[in-house]
Amino acid sequence: MKLSIKHQLRLSYLVTLLFCGVVGLIGYLSVASLDRSMDAISVNGAALREQMQADMMHDALRGDVLAALLAASPEEHAAARRDADEHAASFKQTMAALDGQDTDPAIKAAIARVRPDVDAYLAAAARMVALAAGDQAAARQAFGGFMDSFRKLEAGMEALSELIQKDSDAARAGGDAVVVASTLQIELVALAAIVRPLEAAIAIADRIAQGDLDRQDSGGG
Repeated sequence: MKLSIKHQLRLSYLVTLLFCGVVGLIGYLSVASLDRSMDAISVNGAALREQMQADMMHDALRGDVLAALLAASPEEHAAARRDADEHAASFKQTMAALDGQDTDPAIKAAIARVRPDVDAYLAAAARMVALAAGDQAAARQAFGGFMDSFRKLEAGMEALSELIQKDSDAARAGGDAVVVASTLQIELVALAAIVRPLEAAIAIADRIAQGDLDRQDSGGG
């Protein structure tokens, strides 16, 4: 198709607008993807904090059981029981908060798997504290079973923590990849948007400088 200089300039302008629109679309899609990655990182960060709090209560309850085993008076045992009740309540609250986070389905499944071990550990700690109040010798003999439940839950909590951290790392890596890819795409599109119209404009300017205002050429842009 034969195009006049005027039409070539207009076509060049339209091509530039098209490329600008493509750049805008790439930017929009990149921001949307980054938003999703940031949301995932934020949720996983909150979940990791809850999991760390649960770990603290897990250890604190073991300390309460040891305090009950070593209590030398009713007052000391009562203090150990109060601490155990407080830490158990905090443990339950933390696990409920962790379960309420909008985490990845794999993390939710891991939380569901560890909940029975949490309940078993809480029950074991309560039994140990109660047993120590009446018979510390029997409580000491039962301590090995309590530690079995402690270690089982410890393994489950560690696996949960690693899963949350792994998901956070994956979300962060995904966000970084989006940034790199979108930057490269924008650079390529911007290069095409600038170089080709600029070359066409220079060619047209050369013709105008030579006084060739009426010449028509094929294709343009």
